[in-house]
Amino acid sequence: MFKKLINNGILPEQSFSVQNKIRIFNVAILIIILINLTYLTVGIISQQLYNFNFIFVSYIAILIFFLLLIRSNKSVFALHLMMICGLSFIYSMCILFGEKADFHVIFLFILIGSVVFGSRKYTVYYFLAAMLCMVGAKIMYSHFKPFYPDAALAKTGVFNLVATGLLIYLSMARFRAELSKNHKKLSEKNKIIETQKEKIIDSINYAKHIQQSILVEESEMQNIFPQSFIYYQPKDIVSGDFYWLSEIKKDGNSIYVVAVADCTGHGVPGAFLSMIGNMLLNKIVNEKKIIEPALILKELHYDILNSLHRENLSNASEDGMDIAICTIDPINQVVEYAGAMNPLYILRKSNGGQMEIINADSQSIGSNVRKRNLPVDVSFTNHTIPFEKEMIIYLFSDGYIDQFHAEQKRRFGTERFKNILATSAHLPMQQQKENLIKTFNDWKGDHIQLDDVLVMGIKI
Repeated sequence: MFKKLINNGILPEQSFSVQNKIRIFNVAILIIILINLTYLTVGIISQQLYNFNFIFVSYIAILIFFLLLIRSNKSVFALHLMMICGLSFIYSMCILFGEKADFHVIFLFILIGSVVFGSRKYTVYYFLAAMLCMVGAKIMYSHFKPFYPDAALAKTGVFNLVATGLLIYLSMARFRAELSKNHKKLSEKNKIIETQKEKIIDSINYAKHIQQSILVEESEMQNIFPQSFIYYQPKDIVSGDFYWLSEIKKDGNSIYVVAVADCTGHGVPGAFLSMIGNMLLNKIVNEKKIIEPALILKELHYDILNSLHRENLSNASEDGMDIAICTIDPINQVVEYAGAMNPLYILRKSNGGQMEIINADSQSIGSNVRKRNLPVDVSFTNHTIPFEKEMIIYLFSDGYIDQFHAEQKRRFGTERFKNILATSAHLPMQQQKENLIKTFNDWKGDHIQLDDVLVMGIKI
C-alpha cells in the first residue's frame, strides 16, 4: 500500500529524476495527512474540538484531491495549490491551537514540494512566505492565548515527531532501494555501451590502418623529392583528407602526379569518400594514363557523380571533395596545376620571398550539378608553371586555416598561413614541417581540432 501511494502519478515515460520528485511530493502529502488525522483523532477523543473538526476533515479532503491531481499528471498544479492552501492552513492552526501543538514545524514540510518542483523564482517566493508565516506564528504565541487550549494537544507534538521520522525513514529506504535498482540497471547498460564502444573503436582503428596503407609514406615521397614534407593530422582516428602520389612513364621519362584532397566531412564518412577518391585517381592516372591536371579533375568529377548515383535527385547529396593536383615533369622542367577550390602556393627566390598564389576553380569535385543548377559539362583550368631553382610548391586542405584560437576564438586565417610559410621558406623542409606543427598546436591550445589538417610541401 505504501509503495502504491508514494508511486502515485508515476508514468513509465517520465525520467528517473521526475519520478523521484513526484515520490517526494507524495510522501510530503502523506506526512501532512497523517499529522492532520492525529489532531482530528485527539480532538474527537478529547471532546473539545467538535466545532472545529470539519476544518481538519476539509483539509484532509484537499490533500487527497492533491493526490488525485498528481495521479492525473498535474503535479506542478498540485504543488502551487498545496503551497497556497498549506501556508494559510498551518498559519491558522498555529493561531488556534498555540505553540504546544508544534504546528509551526510543519512549515518545513510545506517547503519540500517547493524545493523539489518549483523553479528557483517560485521556491524563493514560497520560502519567504513560509518564513513570514513562522515569524507571525511566533509573535502570536508571545502576545495571545490560543483559541483552543488543551493539555491533550501538547502530547501530539511528540507523536508528530515520531510519525514524521518514521515516514521519512520509510521513504528514504524506499528511495535508496529504487536508486540502487536503477544504479544497477545503469551500470549494466554502461557496460554494454562500453563494450560496444570498444568494438567500434577497434573497428575504426583497423580502418585507420587500412587508410594509412593506401597513403604514400613520407619517406617514399622523399625518395623522389628529397626536399619535401607531409604534415598530416586527422581530426579523428580516420581522416577525410588524403594525399596521393604516382609515377607515370612517358617516352621513357618519369612524370609525377601529386594531389592533396579534402573530402566532405571528416571521421568515418570522410574516410569512406577518401578511399573512393584514392581508388578513382588510381584508375584515371595509372590505368587511363590521363596526366593533365584539368582533365584528371574533370574525369574525377564525373566518376564521383557516377559512383554516388547523383543522377537520382531523390537521394542527391553534396558529398564531394576539394582538391589540388600537380603534374611535375623534371625532364621538361614544368609543373602543371589544376584545382577544385584548393589553390596552389608557390615561393620563388626570384620573387623576393613573396607568395605566389594560383587560384583554383570555384567548382568542387562531385558537387551535385543538377541540384545546384550548375552546368553539367564542367571544366577546369590548367595552369603551366616553369621550373625555377629551389622553387617550393605547397598543396593543402583548409583544416589548418580554419582552426580556431584557444582563447581569441578566431580562425588562423589565410594571411597568417601564407606568412608562416613565407617566413620559414629558407629552412630545410623538415624544419618547415616542425614549424607548422608547433605553430598549429600553439594556436589551437586546449581548443578542439575542428577539421582534418593536411599540408604538403615540395622543393623542386
